[in-house]
Amino acid sequence: MTIGAKITSIGALREFRLVVAKYRSEATAALIEAESELQRTVVWLRHDRLAHWTRELRKREELLVRAKSEMYRNVVQSDTDGRAGVDQKKALEKAKRQLAEAQQKLEAVKKWIRVLDHEMVLYRGEVQSLNGMLESDLVQAEARLERMAHNLDEYAQLVSPDGGGPAPDVEAPATAVPPSDSPSPSAPASPADRKPENS
Repeated sequence: MTIGAKITSIGALREFRLVVAKYRSEATAALIEAESELQRTVVWLRHDRLAHWTRELRKREELLVRAKSEMYRNVVQSDTDGRAGVDQKKALEKAKRQLAEAQQKLEAVKKWIRVLDHEMVLYRGEVQSLNGMLESDLVQAEARLERMAHNLDEYAQLVSPDGGGPAPDVEAPATAVPPSDSPSPSAPASPADRKPENS
């Protein structure tokens, strides 16, 4: 069985190739941007937030130690009732809250680093096939569409009116031509072909 196609616009192939190329370019840029955003987030968590809250934890541990020392000194130097001053108690409670906050923040940063590492592995696995299509399949499709358009251009030159044949998007009307050795149905019979009449 012969399979054919009627091509009425070679330019449409090139327009479609441009659409494919635009999609490939935009999709590739989107994947690159997504990967960059992931990398920026990982760097921010690992090198900025992790370092920040590690420093804050050490600093707040020192503040707590200092607040406890102030509290102890106040107790030793207190008057007859031996009670620490209100200010020292407030400073100690504040130091404890700040230390607890730093511990929570540091644990949260470590947790999200682990979560993001895991999600990045899953994400890269999911987009691997899309990357393959963009870098291989669509590139080949663009080249094939361009080859098809080029070949059709050459074919159109061969069969164009200048080349002695019909253009590829012009169909000649079908006509029935009688054989050359048979008489036309509307032509009268010749005298030789007439039968003699009975007299």
